[in-house]
Amino acid sequence: MTTFVPSRMGRLRLPTLCFISDRHQCPNGELEPVVQAAIDGGANVVQLREKDLPAGELFLLGMTVRRLTRGKALLLVDDRCDVAQACGADGVHLPESGLPTSMARWILGRHALVGRSVHDVDAAQQAERDGADLVQFGPVFATSSKPDAKPVGIKALREVASSISIPVLAVGGITPENAAQVIEAGASGVAVISAICAAEDPKGATEALVAAMNEAWAKRLGETKATA
Repeated sequence: MTTFVPSRMGRLRLPTLCFISDRHQCPNGELEPVVQAAIDGGANVVQLREKDLPAGELFLLGMTVRRLTRGKALLLVDDRCDVAQACGADGVHLPESGLPTSMARWILGRHALVGRSVHDVDAAQQAERDGADLVQFGPVFATSSKPDAKPVGIKALREVASSISIPVLAVGGITPENAAQVIEAGASGVAVISAICAAEDPKGATEALVAAMNEAWAKRLGETKATA
């Protein structure tokens, strides 16, 4: 079961599965086939996050990913408002210490989707006040993408999700086995890297994540209606 919420760029499907790119984890370093597999498997947001690429190469890759996502998934570019604008992305995802949300919106226009990474309740509430459309919170679990980062855990995720009204995507060590936990804790979806990039079957891994989230989402909606 899925639901829809208004956003500046149209409609964001919940629960959300955001695939964060890392071509270094993809077979033979080829990102495009993995993006295609993720979209085919049900990912509805792709976040282009290739921090080591100069702007020109990131733009060219962004144009390729834009073609893959068009009409099928939203495209966010990590941190780089200029590249997001140049390749016609749906918006940008900002680090917690990145550009102010208002500045990103000024650059990209009022219809752009602006997400932000946060690491505690205060930052999440500030992001909402500043006009962010969604936040990513984590790492919830231990993750190979950031091996030195201490997991914040389910309790902290629950606190953040209950403190704001905009969607919270859980990030960090999310797998099909624990995706239901973060939805039950109040997350509106998940953002993953290695769970798809490093999977032997990226499409199958995506489908498993979507199935786990949808089941937990339907259960959560049912419980909410029962107590209303």
